[in-house]
Amino acid sequence: MLRRAEINGRGGLEGQKEWSIRQTAVYHRLRSPIEENRKTTSTFLLIAPSANAQVQLAEALEQSMHDEFYVSPWNVQRLLVADSLKGWPDYMANLEKQLKTQVS
Repeated sequence: MLRRAEINGRGGLEGQKEWSIRQTAVYHRLRSPIEENRKTTSTFLLIAPSANAQVQLAEALEQSMHDEFYVSPWNVQRLLVADSLKGWPDYMANLEKQLKTQVS
């Protein structure tokens, strides 16, 4: 389970928070080759990935089909984790700003 912070677009409304915490469920199965001439296979099941992650994964898979470029399962995991981490600094800065406003 990966969690990410995203701006939700409702921050201007009374009593609404501008940030939401979203979740992406990730299932990954890696099968090693049983026979020497078979390749290792990797299966991913993603539930509720971000739009950005969907675009990046689609681009990587499209490139792999045209250029015979191998998409490593570890790069897929790296992409998903990096995507889930990118909103947190801004979210934390927003929380700090709100806290300073409440304290003063």
